[in-house]
Amino acid sequence: MNTRNATFVSIESKAMDRPVASILLFALIAYGTLAILVPRVKFAAAGETSRIAASIATGHGFSNPFREPTGPSAWIPPVYPFLLTGIFRVFGLFTATSYWAAVGVNVIVHGLSCVVLYWITGEAFGRRTGWYAALALASFPLLFQPLVLLHVLGGAGGEGLFIPPNSIWNTHILELTILLLIWLTLRRHVHWAVYGTAWGFAALIDPVVLALAPAFWAWRLYRRDRCRNLALAATVAVLCVVPWLVRNYMVFHRPVFIRDNFGVELKVGNQPGNKGLWSGDLHPDRNAYELSRVAKMGEVEYSRVSGREAIQSILSHKGEFIRDSIFRIGYFWVGTPMSSRRLHALKFLKYSPSFVFSVLAFWGAARAAKSGKREVLLFVAVLFFYPLVHYITHTFYAFMYQYPIQPEMLALAISVVTLKNHHGTPLSVTTTSV
Repeated sequence: MNTRNATFVSIESKAMDRPVASILLFALIAYGTLAILVPRVKFAAAGETSRIAASIATGHGFSNPFREPTGPSAWIPPVYPFLLTGIFRVFGLFTATSYWAAVGVNVIVHGLSCVVLYWITGEAFGRRTGWYAALALASFPLLFQPLVLLHVLGGAGGEGLFIPPNSIWNTHILELTILLLIWLTLRRHVHWAVYGTAWGFAALIDPVVLALAPAFWAWRLYRRDRCRNLALAATVAVLCVVPWLVRNYMVFHRPVFIRDNFGVELKVGNQPGNKGLWSGDLHPDRNAYELSRVAKMGEVEYSRVSGREAIQSILSHKGEFIRDSIFRIGYFWVGTPMSSRRLHALKFLKYSPSFVFSVLAFWGAARAAKSGKREVLLFVAVLFFYPLVHYITHTFYAFMYQYPIQPEMLALAISVVTLKNHHGTPLSVTTTSV
């Protein structure tokens, strides 16, 4: 066996070592238990994603994201609706079995996220920090749920800091996607076609991930990767996205980049007097008049007009837009305004877990930036670049949008404690070839 193969076997054996198996098993048990404990959502009314999936499964194509038929759609990126479509076709449309199959996918994806977090945090901060971060990601949802039931904590629809597995959105897959992008970016020897495919696939899960691309690719240039290799990866990423762009052009007869709802989200998040909060009464999923406008104008034209209305409103209230953007920064990291049936005047205590969590994460980011260790900068980049679009649109339920980057926040927050007097031992997998 040559040296290269021996290295690969050694790495492969470490990838399935006892800590990895323990983390995965614990994450599956904890999140599976939470899936049973939390109330079951009404699958048929779970949102635009499940409606599009139902439309595809019944032969009507990628369309009808709202409560009434509105025609062809690009409201949601394609990956997760097609995944749900497969579940519907195998287990039935909006059946209990298909519901639990979708929840099961979320549980498995979250478990894999814990494992990848262990790997990448171990490489960046040391094995001990990786172990604690992975265990925290696995256990926090179950630890916080009793406090939510006691109405001590609030959050995204009442779930606390972490999103439960019965959320039928792409948040869990997006969580794993960002972690995998960090893992691939950390690889010294990466197959550039694989790297490009990962970015293209990530864009089709949610194009908001592309906000990370400049920082991640600049990081690889800083590592002295060849520009032609990055150009190859970029070309492959574009080729992955092109079929969906062609589909959008053929359906809507105009260019649409992956999804078309930005104008609507900009409008509903920037209404005068709303202090940067989401205005549900202007969203077509909540308002019959707006829904009728979508049906009459078509989804793409409606979003374009909504975006124009939003920009006109912003230009007419520039100071308020700046103030609301500052509010939205606070909402993203601390939480949107909450009420309390028990705490009353002390309801500010509901914000304390998220406030402490965010403070520790940024404290860890500041320390990481000063450490001079390049690997940790990818975690810092996620905190700074991922939320940018939400600062100008809205946060809706803050933790629903924060959830995909909470693994990176955990790694940074835990590093404040574990690295105070301990430098950690990096995981020896940095020579992995992909």
